[in-house]
Amino acid sequence: MLKNLLFLLLFIFTFNVSSQSIEKTIVLKDEESSLPIEDATVFVLKTKQNLISNSEGQVSFVLKGNTNIEISHTSYIGITLRSNALKEKVTVIYLKNNVTGLDEIILTKRHPQKILQSLVENSKKRLSVPARLKVYSREFFKLNGNYSYYNDGLMNFQIFDKTRKVNSNILVEQNRSIGLLDVDITADLLGYNLNDIMENYYNFKYLNPLLKSDAKKEYDFIIKVYSKNKEYNVINAIPTEKAKELADDFSIIYDPEEKIIIEVSSVISPSVLSRVEDKKAVGFKNIYKSLFKTIYKRV
Repeated sequence: MLKNLLFLLLFIFTFNVSSQSIEKTIVLKDEESSLPIEDATVFVLKTKQNLISNSEGQVSFVLKGNTNIEISHTSYIGITLRSNALKEKVTVIYLKNNVTGLDEIILTKRHPQKILQSLVENSKKRLSVPARLKVYSREFFKLNGNYSYYNDGLMNFQIFDKTRKVNSNILVEQNRSIGLLDVDITADLLGYNLNDIMENYYNFKYLNPLLKSDAKKEYDFIIKVYSKNKEYNVINAIPTEKAKELADDFSIIYDPEEKIIIEVSSVISPSVLSRVEDKKAVGFKNIYKSLFKTIYKRV
């Protein structure tokens, strides 16, 4: 029987500990290069904490008694260790790279878009709901070409399901906002609904541009063996000249055996941005950089 799945977003983790706990930090590094490993998932079994390493390879968590700690990454061989092996407050752990060097194109009878549609539907069905997610958000805003405003915060989301329509509630635990320029920040500069963002991640709504009927004309689809882990495949979707402005380059890593999505990332390429003229009218917003990555972890 297939395992139940819990899908977790980048920078999202569940948190359930008592007041008496010990904080530990591990730093994940590549075994050969000693460079930090970003986006590795760390699961603390006893407290059900799911965390993701930052750009410095660091993950901090709390312990209460001995437990197993599972570390995984799409590009590295996963390991499981006991918490009592963490003698110091900060422990460096080296992971072995799983790069195969393969870049094989996969030929299929079905169009890659049809395969992606099936992956999305199957992954939706296997989402674990309800779910409690803790999210750290960090944002910079520009005004007249200059960074003008900084905002970050720690938020709790309760994701729940009603006839497969995902909704969420939000509790803001910590929040700070800093003006970087000595000017008033207008209301039209800010504003979006974080609940909507969580629901969109959980429903794979950000893949909708690839799923619509005319996507085959607007994107070139290709499926390859994922070069960093031969157990996975990757669907790349690159916008053609017919695509609408600000179309993203997409990369979807998936498990071809279980037919579930492992990771989704997208970025607006510099070449696409260069074709878009800045809008000067009052109230218009211009995009200078856009990217996101979502990691869906199986437990």
